[in-house]
Amino acid sequence: AAFWSMDVVLSLNSGFYSSDGGLVMHRRTIVCKYARTWMLLDVSLLVPEWTLLISDDEVSILSTVGALRSFRVLRVLRLLRLVKVDKIWRQMRERINSNYFLLAVGVARLIGCLAVMIHVLACVWHWLGASQQDGWVKHRSADGASFWYFYFTSVHWSLTQF
Repeated sequence: AAFWSMDVVLSLNSGFYSSDGGLVMHRRTIVCKYARTWMLLDVSLLVPEWTLLISDDEVSILSTVGALRSFRVLRVLRLLRLVKVDKIWRQMRERINSNYFLLAVGVARLIGCLAVMIHVLACVWHWLGASQQDGWVKHRSADGASFWYFYFTSVHWSLTQF
């Protein structure tokens, strides 16, 4: 919540380039452009988030105030922020002139995606082993195996699938 709150503040104070290429630094024009583009989405996603952070008990608020139930749906809409992050990423890529740096970032992204895929497959493999009566997790639990044994066994299995 703090990052996106700061993003709203920075967006209200950041100039932009107009369609004719000129730099616009007038606060009123900046606020009007932000209000037409991202402000509604940002505020609609931040209000429920801050409401739930400030409240002591999310369940009691959501059960007493019916209008706040729609905030649960808005929390899912947080994924729309990825559109804004992608736009920022593209702008940063345009400003970086080093092909080696861009290549390193691309390789890091691929490794990160691969690590997430391996983790998800490992979790699915562990879930399948635990959900069966005679699954591999049940057999190893009787031997006193630790959490890390199960996790790295699942990771090993998911690595062998590639």
